[in-house]
Amino acid sequence: MDTIILGILRDTDSCDYDILKLSSKKGNAELDINDAPDCNAFRKMEKETLITTYWGGENSGARRQYYSITEIGSENYTANVIEWTRLTVY
Repeated sequence: MDTIILGILRDTDSCDYDILKLSSKKGNAELDINDAPDCNAFRKMEKETLITTYWGGENSGARRQYYSITEIGSENYTANVIEWTRLTVY
Protein backbone atom coordinates (compact mmCIF):
# COMPACT_ATOMS: atom_id res chain seq x y z
CA MET A 1 0.00 0.00 0.00
CA ASP A 2 2.83 2.40 0.85
CA THR A 3 4.29 2.12 -2.64
CA ILE A 4 0.93 2.80 -4.27
CA ILE A 5 0.37 5.90 -2.14
CA LEU A 6 3.90 7.17 -2.75
CA GLY A 7 3.55 6.59 -6.49
CA ILE A 8 0.39 8.68 -6.59
CA LEU A 9 1.96 11.44 -4.52
CA ARG A 10 4.93 11.63 -6.91
CA ASP A 11 2.53 13.15 -9.44
CA THR A 12 0.69 15.58 -7.16
CA ASP A 13 -0.21 16.35 -3.57
CA SER A 14 -3.60 14.92 -2.68
CA CYS A 15 -6.06 14.21 0.12
CA ASP A 16 -6.61 10.67 1.39
CA TYR A 17 -10.02 10.31 -0.28
CA ASP A 18 -8.62 11.21 -3.70
CA ILE A 19 -5.60 8.93 -3.20
CA LEU A 20 -7.85 5.98 -2.36
CA LYS A 21 -10.10 6.62 -5.36
CA LEU A 22 -7.14 7.06 -7.72
CA SER A 23 -5.45 3.89 -6.46
CA SER A 24 -8.63 1.95 -7.17
CA LYS A 25 -8.94 3.54 -10.61
CA LYS A 26 -5.29 2.87 -11.53
CA GLY A 27 -5.70 -0.71 -10.31
CA ASN A 28 -8.68 -1.14 -12.67
CA ALA A 29 -10.89 -1.63 -9.59
CA GLU A 30 -8.93 -4.78 -8.72
CA LEU A 31 -7.63 -3.18 -5.54
CA ASP A 32 -10.22 -3.52 -2.80
CA ILE A 33 -9.25 -0.72 -0.48
CA ASN A 34 -11.25 0.15 2.58
CA ASP A 35 -10.70 3.41 4.43
CA ALA A 36 -9.76 2.31 7.98
CA PRO A 37 -6.50 0.44 7.25
CA ASP A 38 -5.48 3.08 4.75
CA CYS A 39 -5.85 5.91 7.27
CA ASN A 40 -3.46 3.93 9.45
CA ALA A 41 -1.09 3.66 6.48
CA PHE A 42 -1.05 7.45 6.10
CA ARG A 43 -0.26 7.94 9.80
CA LYS A 44 2.49 5.30 9.69
CA MET A 45 4.02 6.82 6.58
CA GLU A 46 3.97 10.29 8.13
CA LYS A 47 5.68 8.96 11.26
CA GLU A 48 8.34 7.36 9.03
CA THR A 49 8.79 10.77 7.27
CA LEU A 50 7.82 9.30 3.90
CA ILE A 51 5.05 11.89 3.57
CA THR A 52 4.10 15.21 5.13
CA THR A 53 0.68 16.77 5.63
CA TYR A 54 -0.84 20.22 5.38
CA TRP A 55 -4.32 21.68 5.44
CA GLY A 56 -5.87 22.79 2.17
CA GLY A 57 -8.04 25.85 1.70
CA GLU A 58 -11.72 26.03 2.52
CA ASN A 59 -12.79 27.26 -0.92
CA SER A 60 -14.53 24.05 -1.94
CA GLY A 61 -16.42 23.14 1.22
CA ALA A 62 -14.86 21.24 4.11
CA ARG A 63 -11.19 21.81 4.80
CA ARG A 64 -9.10 18.77 3.84
CA GLN A 65 -5.75 17.46 4.90
CA TYR A 66 -3.37 16.96 2.00
CA TYR A 67 -0.35 14.71 1.73
CA SER A 68 2.90 15.28 -0.12
CA ILE A 69 5.84 12.98 -0.67
CA THR A 70 9.17 13.76 0.99
CA GLU A 71 12.64 13.13 -0.42
CA ILE A 72 12.87 10.06 1.83
CA GLY A 73 9.49 8.91 0.51
CA SER A 74 10.65 9.33 -3.07
CA GLU A 75 13.79 7.30 -2.37
CA ASN A 76 11.67 4.64 -0.65
CA TYR A 77 9.31 4.48 -3.64
CA THR A 78 12.21 4.01 -6.07
CA ALA A 79 13.75 1.26 -3.92
CA ASN A 80 10.38 -0.52 -3.64
CA VAL A 81 9.83 -0.41 -7.41
CA ILE A 82 13.33 -1.76 -8.07
CA GLU A 83 12.78 -4.57 -5.55
CA TRP A 84 9.36 -5.42 -6.99
CA THR A 85 10.77 -5.48 -10.52
CA ARG A 86 13.61 -7.74 -9.41
CA LEU A 87 11.20 -10.14 -7.70
CA THR A 88 8.72 -10.30 -10.58
CA VAL A 89 11.35 -11.18 -13.17
CA TYR A 90 11.28 -14.80 -12.01
